Amino acid sequence: MKLYYSPGACSLAPHIAAREAGFDLELIKVDLATHQLEDGRDYFAVNPRGYVPLLQLEDGSRQTEVAALLQYLGERAPGSGLMPAAGTAQRLDVLEWLAFVSSELHKVFSPWLWHKETATQRAAIARTSWPCGSPSWTASWHGGHFWPATVSPWPMPTASPSQAGRRCWA
Repeated sequence: MKLYYSPGACSLAPHIAAREAGFDLELIKVDLATHQLEDGRDYFAVNPRGYVPLLQLEDGSRQTEVAALLQYLGERAPGSGLMPAAGTAQRLDVLEWLAFVSSELHKVFSPWLWHKETATQRAAIARTSWPCGSPSWTASWHGGHFWPATVSPWPMPTASPSQAGRRCWA
């Protein structure tokens, strides 16, 4: 498999998951500012959307979207512990978190998260924007199980997004 990635971008999650699952990956770095690959090729020729991650499978097909890639990688390596078993409540919780992060958090954080002009504001905004159902953060949830498919730069709260009502920081 080939993973088209950019340092510090959302491609980090499938990169970590693929490594944890033991997959051999060919890493292809993308400069998102110029949309050029390291060899000078135009990344838009590979991915017309121009963003990462893009996972090229063994059959040559190309797939995007972090939540889908994490689920796929977890299913391809069932013994890795990346994803709970299909049909379980734990699996539903993981899928709920993946959807929440990709649809709700990403749209809030991505426009300003990496820009210099918002550096002094982003920590304060993050502290008041991240919902959770517990007054404290924890890296283990669902009865002490942490599912690596929810790879995140932040520890996951103890409640699911649908149960979240309070903010994590006062």
